[in-house]
Amino acid sequence: MNLLLVDDDPLNIKVMSDLLSHENIHITSVTTGEEALQQVEDFSHWDLVILDLMLPGISGIEVCRTIREHHPLFQLPMLILTASGRTNDIMASFAAGANDFLTKPVQAAELRARVRTLLEMKKSVNERIRMESSFLQAQIKPHFLFNTLNSIFALSEDDPEQMRELLDQFTHYLQESYLFENHELLVPIQRELQLVRSYLYIEKVRFGHRLHYEIDMAEETNSEIPPFTLQPIVENAIHHGVLKKKEGGSIKIRIMENGDQLIICVSDDGVGMSNEKVKRIMSSIPLDGIGLKNVDLRMKRLYGRGISITTDLGLGTTVEMRIPKKR
Repeated sequence: MNLLLVDDDPLNIKVMSDLLSHENIHITSVTTGEEALQQVEDFSHWDLVILDLMLPGISGIEVCRTIREHHPLFQLPMLILTASGRTNDIMASFAAGANDFLTKPVQAAELRARVRTLLEMKKSVNERIRMESSFLQAQIKPHFLFNTLNSIFALSEDDPEQMRELLDQFTHYLQESYLFENHELLVPIQRELQLVRSYLYIEKVRFGHRLHYEIDMAEETNSEIPPFTLQPIVENAIHHGVLKKKEGGSIKIRIMENGDQLIICVSDDGVGMSNEKVKRIMSSIPLDGIGLKNVDLRMKRLYGRGISITTDLGLGTTVEMRIPKKR
């Protein structure tokens, strides 16, 4: 466990470091808000920040607010220290995004208890997200497997070369789906795109001229996204969008960077949805665990913001995700 301790008083730093010395925590200390923000920007695997409210230069409130712009409550818990204990300071701390607060001078037992609680909270939420990823990993629908195998069999006599390419993409799709890394909270965007490309190729072989797709990524990026977030959106666009039209349609995936965000848009020119249907989809979790609502929940847990849906009946749907870029 990695803890960032921010306090301008060296004595306070020593006291708290000593109190937490037996908690199996690696502690890094800084004395200013500027140093704290630099540490958080350079090192993305902090487990907890203990932050003094009164700091020279940038205040603890401003540091807390800035960190919270990129890290939601459970991803990077923050414990605020205040010498005053005034209600206004406590309310301001929570408004800025603090998870908890302590009044100085801290009591050893209370400090340890609150640190343990915040660390356990982060661990529990992360484990829940990993379990959801594992669940999604197991949700490759049987009919998709059977239909793909049938397509491979049908091509074995008519077009052996395309059969080999389809088999190669199908193998790649299965390998990417069951990669160990997909148990992690985040995976490189390139890896998720590899899975989507294989999936789209397979579906293109199955549906031929009824399905067209384009992937537009302006430049290479090392950003990371939660696993199995893009593929379910693409799957919904195909089966609940373009294939609902007799003539089929097109899907476009656009990936672009805008400041400190990665923007991912999946657009289709399918049948679109009514506002009532969007509300219904976003208010109930599908029984098979795959769908826009599931992706929306995972995005909110990780980033504090879900997906956005723009749709018009008969014209199509656009689903957008905004993800903080990897620092």
